[in-house]
Amino acid sequence: MDAGRGAVGLEGFRALAVRGADAERFLQDLLTADVARLEPGAAVRSLLLGPTGRIRADLHVLRRADGYLLLQSPDQPRPVAELLEPYVLSADVVLAEEPPPPLLGVPSAGPWRFVPAGSPGLVPVSPEDHVVPGVARETFAPASAVEVVVPHHEVGSAGACRGSRWTSTRTPSPPRAASTTA
Repeated sequence: MDAGRGAVGLEGFRALAVRGADAERFLQDLLTADVARLEPGAAVRSLLLGPTGRIRADLHVLRRADGYLLLQSPDQPRPVAELLEPYVLSADVVLAEEPPPPLLGVPSAGPWRFVPAGSPGLVPVSPEDHVVPGVARETFAPASAVEVVVPHHEVGSAGACRGSRWTSTRTPSPPRAASTTA
């Protein structure tokens, strides 16, 4: 993990596509991250908070050519689709559950990065493998920037990577204070 070679497969992750004319505004109003600044192919970690500020979901938000893809780890109690559905009301938003994309998450003390499945030089790990005793899990997956390796022009409708040219995009964020609780 310290060498940045450990990769978490997204099998089992919940993937929710958010599309429609109001998708950006819908997510911008509900999530903590500034999703409006994301370019296609970029990603950011974000939270869905309840009215009292309680964390309801912890997500990675990937911007796609046709909207957004929300990735949620399977250890969270309620699916993000279930949490967002009541807010759709009359918005021009379509929520569609999909299989997770063929990407690997590479966790680190800084931003996660996502790379195509099968990328050479990576070692499969479980999400728990990047937790260090005495350090909160959040410090290893901060609600900050995520580096994403995606196709040069777009990510397909099911999150599949198309094309042969790849680029790395990084969204900067301010540093967070580290927590020392396990």
